[in-house]
Amino acid sequence: MPVYRFFSDETLSSDQELFLGEEERRHLNVLRLRIGEKAEIINGRGDLAEATLTELDKKKAVLRVDRLVHQEKPALNLILIQALPKMNRLDTILEKGTELGMDEIRLFSGDLSEKVGFSKNQMDRASHILLSAIKQCGRLYLPKITFCSGIEEALNVEAQIFFGDTRKEAPPLLKELEKASLETSWAIAIGPESGFSSREEAFLQEKGKGVALHKNILRTDTAPLSALTLFHHYLLLKQKPFQ
Repeated sequence: MPVYRFFSDETLSSDQELFLGEEERRHLNVLRLRIGEKAEIINGRGDLAEATLTELDKKKAVLRVDRLVHQEKPALNLILIQALPKMNRLDTILEKGTELGMDEIRLFSGDLSEKVGFSKNQMDRASHILLSAIKQCGRLYLPKITFCSGIEEALNVEAQIFFGDTRKEAPPLLKELEKASLETSWAIAIGPESGFSSREEAFLQEKGKGVALHKNILRTDTAPLSALTLFHHYLLLKQKPFQ
């Protein structure tokens, strides 16, 4: 029988009695877990608790933490700087990006973006997708999500910055990674469907390095997944641990 995984925002500790939140309690009821059965609890901050269900009714679900392990967060984070796409495309980027190792996503309104605003409800939806994705793929750290007013704010990160470049002379990303440090974070900036504006391109040239992600022109929801796959592949070759 599979061990189901649930989320709690609490700081986890051994022998703790843990009360699940309403949404996770509903999930537990849907799965029909019974008293005495095992489950895993994560908090998105590197903790993994093996727990036993001790109480369950319509108002509460209580688990006892039997064993706790903590995973340290690597120094090298993968940051996606993404021009805000339509919501259905963003859903794909969030879910698949999390599976591919994205540690942070910084959304921004590009000069040529089709969509410019990002409401609280949309942020809540995005956060829920990220949470569901880490539970599904086995990660212990919840990716951070930020909405930035423009590319200047979005690029304000402590990382080696690359950006998707469709020019024929742009070097392949993997070739540039051979020159990159493995001790600092990497960021990839992806423009909207219409591309970066000339103003944004000039700013990107100052802050980072243009790279080719594929021989074809990729859509705004394909390009970040291609970049994250290349990042992950390179780190696997270098045997760099992941979170």
